Amino acid sequence: MYERMNMPVRKPMPYLCMGLSRLFGGIAFLVVSFGMFNKLNDKWDLGIKHMMDISSTGGKAYGALVLSMFVGLIALVIGQIIGASIRVKNEDLACHITITWHYVAITSLIWLFMAPIPIAITLGKVQSKIFFESFGDAFFIMAFIVAAVGGMLISLAMTISGKVGLKIDRGLGNLLSRMLPITIGIAMGIFQLSSIGFPIIGGVIIGFMLPYLLIPIASIMWRRDMARRNPAYIHL
Repeated sequence: MYERMNMPVRKPMPYLCMGLSRLFGGIAFLVVSFGMFNKLNDKWDLGIKHMMDISSTGGKAYGALVLSMFVGLIALVIGQIIGASIRVKNEDLACHITITWHYVAITSLIWLFMAPIPIAITLGKVQSKIFFESFGDAFFIMAFIVAAVGGMLISLAMTISGKVGLKIDRGLGNLLSRMLPITIGIAMGIFQLSSIGFPIIGGVIIGFMLPYLLIPIASIMWRRDMARRNPAYIHL
């Protein structure tokens, strides 16, 4: 089974919670990289007010971005080490934290890519560029919040579905594991677009697609992380 998943057998680390490790690393990366970029923006007098401005500012702005990302990656490693040093003895708690982290993180990545697509299709190339130059920061902050909340809800829905399947009825559990994430995804899309006055059909489409991208990836990732703690998880 390990060979099929290209995953080497590791010595079990019974108190490791990879969810906490990745959470601390992610927070450290965001805080340090954004803080560094803002500092360089002021020190080098780049005049960048929106991230979209980088493309028109020149090589100095790209240099600030690369340097900020590099320093952020160092902070990410340090944050992950700190998170990994926190001993979580309760297996269920460690599993819940790790699952939630992956659903939130992966939902955020997918959603930040998908959310602008209906805007671009609706407005066209020229108007959508104007929209994102004017409201891009606010739009992506909202998208991140929607994705974080949606990811937590989908994680909870999958946990509930699994418990229903184990304790009540397997068929019902499988049905819930499909319908609940789709419902949550569609609600995310509708809220994302209706809140800025755009047609909701695009939100319905990307919301419907979200679980089909999210769940297979998240399922593999959280099992791989939990297998560092207990190799039995890779067989689930």
